[in-house]
Amino acid sequence: MNEGWHSNGWGGGGWLAMIMMMALFWGLIAAIVIGGIRSGWWSRHDHQHNPSPSTATPSNDAERILHERFARGEIDEAEYTRRHDLLKERSR
Repeated sequence: MNEGWHSNGWGGGGWLAMIMMMALFWGLIAAIVIGGIRSGWWSRHDHQHNPSPSTATPSNDAERILHERFARGEIDEAEYTRRHDLLKERSR
């Protein structure tokens, strides 16, 4: 007559099975996330403006920023030329 928690036929092992299934489920989720991070999946999608960061050099980035600043009018032509020449001199 006392049906309680054990009426499903699993007895006391039902709780153990549920705990193991939850551990398996969360372990699988963690493995997917860690695998994605280690494979670089997220980092490849974060760099949409530069899909191959291995080809970028600091001088290329600096030149790009300098060109952008000049295009926006943040620096004048004399400042642009001076800084561009300095970058070229450092990259040799």
